[in-house]
Amino acid sequence: LKPPFPAESGYLGKPTNVNNVETLANIPIILTKGAEWFAAIGTERSKGTKVFALAGKINNVGLIEVPMGTTLRHIIYDIGGGLKSGAAFKGVQIGGPSGGCLILDQLDAPLDFDSVKKLDAIMGSGGLVVMDENTCMVEVARFFMNFTQRESCGKCVPCREGTKRMLEILERIVDGKGEMSDLDELEELANMVQNMALCGLGKSAPLPVISTLKRFRDEYEEHICDKKCRAKVCTALRKFHINPEFCIGCGKCAKNCPAGAISGKIKSPYHINNDVCIKCGSCKAVCTDYIGVCGTYDLKATGDVPICINCGQCANVCPADSITEKVEAYEVAAAMRDPEKIVIFSTSPSVRIALGEEFAMADGSFVEGKMVALLKKLGADYVL
Repeated sequence: LKPPFPAESGYLGKPTNVNNVETLANIPIILTKGAEWFAAIGTERSKGTKVFALAGKINNVGLIEVPMGTTLRHIIYDIGGGLKSGAAFKGVQIGGPSGGCLILDQLDAPLDFDSVKKLDAIMGSGGLVVMDENTCMVEVARFFMNFTQRESCGKCVPCREGTKRMLEILERIVDGKGEMSDLDELEELANMVQNMALCGLGKSAPLPVISTLKRFRDEYEEHICDKKCRAKVCTALRKFHINPEFCIGCGKCAKNCPAGAISGKIKSPYHINNDVCIKCGSCKAVCTDYIGVCGTYDLKATGDVPICINCGQCANVCPADSITEKVEAYEVAAAMRDPEKIVIFSTSPSVRIALGEEFAMADGSFVEGKMVALLKKLGADYVL
């Protein structure tokens, strides 16, 4: 909405009351149960309930309706079930893209119009995006500023140009090209847009920047001075390295690196050249362990030491597909324990021979009855 506002000049130039669906939905129950009943819910100055869209790094997401004045702690931990994976709470973006960020110290603050406004935030559309310790607050500010800048209609200069300049500064900071003077300029622009923009969107657009600068300034300074993103989210500030104590020398990282930035020898620690690295994360994604069936071949006969280095090449070339990644094995084991899932095993001849050796049967013998009995005992429903 832009001036003149509907309350001053709306339909046919007359003062017009505009309500959203949430407000209109309250009318039937107020008429049914009475104004006194409705006024008994909430706080002294914020009556009734509020609908929030709970999202982010939280176990229970979705729409919730709570009395005005309910605390963030109750919403996040009692209704939302706490944060995923037990990660530490870092902040919550309230009010949508034009809202503000609240932190741990404000978990017990009541959520009503007056209280939230004092915290440099707004109730807005009722969005609640919960963030954990793995969230970069500078990137959060850039993300929301990118949205509001695109939503700007362009009518007034403070919003049109101010949000664009703010977005450019934030993008420089997350790219590792920021300077300390950028923070002062960012604050100046944010205050200018908030005070001079003509419409509600423009006035609230800088709130994510204002609140994160106020409460997470140290993260901004880390991005600028140390070229570091503590949450490891900003791609330009990533730096991958291989720990020689844990590297098994399988070479999977080097084979999957699109930039050819990884070098080394099999069974020896590999090295990443960060001058060539494009920070795509492919090396991290493929650094996994493999498990498989050992003992089919007598490696000692050729003088080799039968030690698996978890390179995964056996899984890639095995014609019987009888070797699997560890993560897949865990998924199968979990399914076998789940009474609601049906597990079907289809085994190759090579696996049956290997199992036959484990059962001390004659060389080359196929396992039939014993294998079926064992797999069913472990939880398989069918064995083919």
